Amino acid sequence: MKTVHQTDALGVLVGPLYLDAGDLDPLELGRYLVPAGAVDEPPPGEVPAGHVARWTGAAWTVVEDHRGETVYDAETGAATTVTDLGLLPAGASQTPPLPTAEALCDAVDASRDRRIGDGFTFDGTAFQTDPDSVKRIAGTASAAHIAITQDGAAAGDLRWADPASDFVWIAADNSLVPMDAPTAIAFGQAYLAFERRLVFAASAIKTRIRDGETVDIETAAEWP
Repeated sequence: MKTVHQTDALGVLVGPLYLDAGDLDPLELGRYLVPAGAVDEPPPGEVPAGHVARWTGAAWTVVEDHRGETVYDAETGAATTVTDLGLLPAGASQTPPLPTAEALCDAVDASRDRRIGDGFTFDGTAFQTDPDSVKRIAGTASAAHIAITQDGAAAGDLRWADPASDFVWIAADNSLVPMDAPTAIAFGQAYLAFERRLVFAASAIKTRIRDGETVDIETAAEWP
């Protein structure tokens, strides 16, 4: 039995390799056929975390191993993945850079848009506010205004849009909500007020960020 120490293509220790009688050289008594990359000399006994033992061809060394780690350029903040053994590249940091004020403001805008698109409540009922729904809300309010000013549509008249059927809106829960023309206008106004509150809340949060405050964007008090 003979123990050797297998290394990979970079010389990094993989682990012990145990040779037995099946590995003996049939042409030379007592000689083992040692696989490529296997080393007779024992590796270091203690290898710190984040390091590996590496065979140089003449001796074992212990080197840092950051392969697979994400590091950040100290100047640009660009992220890269370490692929080589050894010390971190010059100018690289393992700490992610703090987001810029503009990046944080972009995150506020994204949170605002998500909240706008999550829907709103009108007269106790939840309604969808995806982009297509918002277009329909605006178009319906405009049509209702015309129906009132030009056609004399009155409160309680559900056939202001189509004389053959009542006007209804499909709520978020798929229920049908009847609306006369004044209600359709109020519906559109309620959406505009809902959106306006979120737009101005986002603006106030971005002002705080640009003034140097640390703000938890998702829990900021400004959100309605």
